Order: sequence, then C-alpha cells, then structure tokens
Amino acid sequence: MTEALREICRPQRRVFPPGSRSYGPSAFTSRAISYEAQRKSVPFWSLTSAQDVPTTVIRCPITFPPEEVHGRMLSGMGVPDLRGSQGTFFYWTTDPLTKKKATGGKVIPVSQKDNRIETKIFGPSDGSGEVQKDLSLPLVITIQPEDNSATFTLQDQSYTVKEKEWSPWFRVTFKRSFFSSVSAICRFYLKSVSPEVAVYGSPLNKVCYGSKPAKPRDVNLASTLIGNVPRRMRSASAGYI
Repeated sequence: MTEALREICRPQRRVFPPGSRSYGPSAFTSRAISYEAQRKSVPFWSLTSAQDVPTTVIRCPITFPPEEVHGRMLSGMGVPDLRGSQGTFFYWTTDPLTKKKATGGKVIPVSQKDNRIETKIFGPSDGSGEVQKDLSLPLVITIQPEDNSATFTLQDQSYTVKEKEWSPWFRVTFKRSFFSSVSAICRFYLKSVSPEVAVYGSPLNKVCYGSKPAKPRDVNLASTLIGNVPRRMRSASAGYI
C-alpha cells in the first residue's frame, strides 16, 4: 500500500477523555471514549451533500464514526468490536494441518471427544496487572454427524445449526469485576462437520450496557438501508449485519 493510499484509508483513532483510564485494547474504561476519523481525503458524499444531492452510503469501509450526509450512512468495515479491534473473527477447527496465518482473526485449535467440543470465546482484556489476559467464556459445540449439524451452547443459550448455515445471534456478557461488565452479540457459521470440524465466529459486536431491544423504527430503517443494496453487492460475511 502506498503512503498516499495509507493517508486516504486511515482508520479512526480512539480518544480518551481527560482523567480517564484505558485498559489497553479493551472495551473496559472508567469513562466513555470517542472516536475521530483520520481520513485525509474529501469523500464524494461530502461533495454531493454540500450540493444537497440525496446521498446514501451503505457499508463503505473506513466510515466510522458515521458522518452527517444529505441522506443516510451505515458504517462498514472498520467499526470497532468489543475487543477494540477493527473486527477480530474467530475460527475453531479440528484440522491439525491448519497453519495459514489468519489476517485479523484468531484461529483456535480444538479437539472433539464423543462428538463434543469444549472451547472458549475470547473477549476484551481483563485490564489488570502489567500482563493483561483476555476474558473468556466457555463455548460447547455438540456435533450431530448423522444430519450434518451442530448445537452451540454459550451462556445458557443453545442453537442447532445445519452445515453451511449461520446461527441466530447470541448475546454474551463478560464480567471484569462485580461492578464492571460489558455485553456483545455474536453468531457462528458451521463451515463443516466432517472430515474436520470448522466453525467461523463473527466479531464480538458491542452492545451498550442496559440497552433494550431495537425499536421497530430502528429495525425498519436498517432493513430499508440494506434493502436498497442490490443482492449481488451485499457482503458474503454477515459478521456485522
């Protein structure tokens, strides 16, 4: 990537308020943080909006935080996840030959016994001590080889998924202390059951503490935005939407 392109495609940076305490690349802070866009170029939607041209920008990379436009904007790749990264996915597999380096993801080798896999999903750092550790939650994957499916169990939630299908959304909560916790949503894609088990996990998308289910208006707005995109242009990865 050239230096000029790096300047154009710079992701946002986190801004901590005065007096706040950061716990590294983690969702835990003593006060709320904000984000600042670092893009140096002038995007086309700024030009069209300045001329009052109706503008819709959907899932374009490096558009977080979303900007005011003469229309609507839905941020795409680059929205921070619960771990404070640009979207860390997970990949669990029993394949011992998986040695490819995952870009932006976390490969977790697993083994199964009696069609049962006991593993973990990793959240933000615990924020304690000089050497910080990732918080984690137990994840159980029960394989049903007779019908090429698997059941995912995570924090008292269980869903059975067929091979090549996505699970529903799981809502999970990581606790750092009795008074400090953070929630997220995630889901799983059962890539294969045999000869090796392979499961893709979406990034942990943050949910504000105490948040309530989305209002019908919000759901309708998101559906309308996605509905405006031709099917052939929609992302194959459903990690965010």
